[in-house]
Amino acid sequence: MFFRLFVLSSCVSVSALIAAGAQAQTVDEAIVAALKHSPQIEIGEANTASARADRFGAVGRLLPSVSANISASSEDWRSQDLNRLQAEDGITYSLEFSQPIFQGGSALYGLRDANSSVVAQSFFESESRQLVAQSAATAHAALTLDRDIVRHRTKSLDLLLQQVDFTDRRREAGAESLIAVSQARSRMEQEKAELARAEARLAASEAAYARQTGRPADGPLIPDEERIEDEIQSLADAIAKALDSNPRLQASDALVTAAEHGRRSARGELAPKLSLDGQYQVYDLDESAFLSNAGREANEFQLVARLRIPLFQQGQNYSGLQSARVRVAREQAARRETRLALEEAVTANWTTLVAASSAISAAQSAVEASEIVVEGQQAEYRSGSANIQDVLDGQRDLVFARISLSQAEFDYRRARYELLATVGRLIPPTVLTE
Repeated sequence: MFFRLFVLSSCVSVSALIAAGAQAQTVDEAIVAALKHSPQIEIGEANTASARADRFGAVGRLLPSVSANISASSEDWRSQDLNRLQAEDGITYSLEFSQPIFQGGSALYGLRDANSSVVAQSFFESESRQLVAQSAATAHAALTLDRDIVRHRTKSLDLLLQQVDFTDRRREAGAESLIAVSQARSRMEQEKAELARAEARLAASEAAYARQTGRPADGPLIPDEERIEDEIQSLADAIAKALDSNPRLQASDALVTAAEHGRRSARGELAPKLSLDGQYQVYDLDESAFLSNAGREANEFQLVARLRIPLFQQGQNYSGLQSARVRVAREQAARRETRLALEEAVTANWTTLVAASSAISAAQSAVEASEIVVEGQQAEYRSGSANIQDVLDGQRDLVFARISLSQAEFDYRRARYELLATVGRLIPPTVLTE
């Protein structure tokens, strides 16, 4: 049939382009290019690195604080009447440290809060990668669609030009009316306008693809023919997979856990604090200071166990606890909202997939039927048993059927990409292992 011959000729042209050096680009290649090019990936990685830095700061609350001090004094640096510091003339070196022993769990739970925040940020980074992959795959599908539409419109215009030429010759021979010629020319001009609009959309899709992937689609695109049934079996299966592996929902879980640890950490700020404080001093005194400190050791040290009981700290510990409680409630509500939105998105995508699948089948049947009608009408018109309007209507129906098929394929691909990104499975496994 004409449509199958047309598809075959398109495949031959793609093969010719590949043989000529034009590289065909698949969806997976577009995704890989986008992941290497998109600034969103760098932003996600920077946010994760920032969260790790905050975690290192939380670790520090469990470690000792150490400081070194050097003090110097001389009789030339003070008034003559000030003699009480004479015994300390010279240089004094000291090393001080404080090791937390018990902090009411504030430091420990603060560290767990930071750990959970790092986990949440890593899931946000994973979501960013899935969204970048979704945008690249959708741009690939949109460019495929617009190229198909331009091809359909171009083929239709070629046929209309042939029809106008044939009608003109019939008019000259007296076998066709002026109205028929005008109808053919009017349809041809309409098709030229539609082709111009299709070419404008194609130019926009070319630019969008280049922005997403960082490279122009100079070569042919290989359409994605995958079907969702090979990856997800049903709506219930899609929802179950999304609830299990959606990056944003996993990030929400981690944020709830972080908030709960933060609440325990804030509660620990109200508890007594026990620490072990120490000091070690070395004296390098002047001769006069040695005479004044006869019998005094040049090195001194001390250890002090210090218990601090917070009674009132300007209300900061109590307000911190209240803020931590609000944070838990907020993150729990955000998690519920994320889950509801996730189930809605999965259901909508699955419904779109089912509708698009039916539309694809219907459009394929419509294309085949329209091809038969057009071939028959053209033969009847040449034999004089059909008028030009019938041929033009049949040709228009064929173009619409082809465009409907391409549009249905695009709708299916777009919904599939969004669904796979939602369940965290759009990026090819080969990319995840790099």
